[in-house]
Amino acid sequence: MPTDDWARVADAEGNRLDPAVLATLGVRVVHPEAAHPLLLRLGAVEAGAATVLADPRTEAAVRDSLDAEDPEPVAEAVLDLVAASGTTVRDAPWLSELALRDDEDGYSIAAELLVPGAPLADLLVDDAPFGTVHDDLVQRHGTDVLRAVGALWELTVVRAEEAALGEAPLAFEGAGDEGPDGLDDWADDVLERVGDPELPPVVPELVCVADLDYVSDDAWPQALAMLSREPLREAVVEPARLLMPDGRVVDVPSYTAWWLRTRALLGGRAPVELRTADAEPALNGLYDEVPADVDPEFARALGVRTTLSDLLADPDGPDDLLQRLADPARHVSRTALRRLWTALAEVDADLVSPPSLVRAVSEGAIVVADAEDTVVVDSPDLLPLVTDRPLVLAEAAAAERLADVLDLDLASESVTGKVNSAGRVRAVPDEAALFLAGESDRTYLHHQKLTVDGVEVEWFVGDGAIHASGAEGLARALCWRAGQWSRRHLLAAVLRDPSSAARLLAEADLE
Repeated sequence: MPTDDWARVADAEGNRLDPAVLATLGVRVVHPEAAHPLLLRLGAVEAGAATVLADPRTEAAVRDSLDAEDPEPVAEAVLDLVAASGTTVRDAPWLSELALRDDEDGYSIAAELLVPGAPLADLLVDDAPFGTVHDDLVQRHGTDVLRAVGALWELTVVRAEEAALGEAPLAFEGAGDEGPDGLDDWADDVLERVGDPELPPVVPELVCVADLDYVSDDAWPQALAMLSREPLREAVVEPARLLMPDGRVVDVPSYTAWWLRTRALLGGRAPVELRTADAEPALNGLYDEVPADVDPEFARALGVRTTLSDLLADPDGPDDLLQRLADPARHVSRTALRRLWTALAEVDADLVSPPSLVRAVSEGAIVVADAEDTVVVDSPDLLPLVTDRPLVLAEAAAAERLADVLDLDLASESVTGKVNSAGRVRAVPDEAALFLAGESDRTYLHHQKLTVDGVEVEWFVGDGAIHASGAEGLARALCWRAGQWSRRHLLAAVLRDPSSAARLLAEADLE
């Protein structure tokens, strides 16, 4: 006879396990005094409560209990074993599938039933699909045992091991057939963050808080307070750790943090609509401050904005930023706007929806303008030629990339750039070399009155040559070509008064 058909030996410390109860689970028991040593040698084991719970036949009985003709005996047996062993759903997640009698005298699995008096009950929408455990079970077994088998007390953590993102639906014990709400969307978001690798990344332990989609809007203050405490806090603040196909380890926002960032409510608004008190200054006018009583670490995990780099790393962040920049009710300073445009230039253009409205500068004022009317300035000599259009101004090196990201015209592509006046070749004053590092132009074309596209200007370099009509224009042209734009005022002073070169050079050495 195969050893797995032999009866188990009961608890050697004194048969506290009811043989009739264990028989319900398909486990046969021999009293310790009747147990022959041969049984142990043939594979029988001493049947403590934890041992019986670990038996595959017990697990099978639990998983099949909802379909049993009478689920009550299995429930009673398992609840007794859980009470005796201290086992919980953290140790054996399948316990959450134990069928329990509800307050309407029907049966549901433990993961779909609230323990009477559970704090979770006060957070749920009216049509949440949860029943309540029958009071008789509470009286016989107690709240702690029912919670141990997965009956709901507060929001519940569910786990999946070795979860490969982007493949078949991930399997969670106690989270329904489809798993936590929006899990596939989270996986898509993660894959986008890490560049959609050919092979799926693996999360060794994927930890999620289930049933967040059943929290009512007016209960979010209590729900977030619950989530901010252990053991739920870990599922929010700790990132999901990905093992990449190339061996790298990458941390990304957890599923729970991802879900909460756009659906939870902090003072009536989603976390991603707010910023922390110490957020990067460029975000101050665009995002309102999070309520002061929110834990800063918890707020950051929820997606409350802190830095521009984190905002732009969020797949939805660039579009959110552009929408806020297009809102005339939001205040943005010139310094902040330049910082924002320069940072946006580094974003992958494929991840940005070209805006129809953009924040720009028009006649010295910051305005919201139609994107079709706006140009990105890629060279300052073009400013006099595009005065009739709203201007997007970023760091010079970022202009071309920014125009591509926002799908806007470049100023250089929007003008003809034809020099209408005649110029004469002149040598660049020797003093200029004292203030410009590296090689600089030695000659330029001097114009009595320089005109480009019919507009009088001080300087122009758009055709490859240097055109200037005076010291100010020549200084700008030389500094722009040399990549030292910040020295234009200093160089202009030297060109106006060469005798001041030594003093101005000494002043410059003190910068």
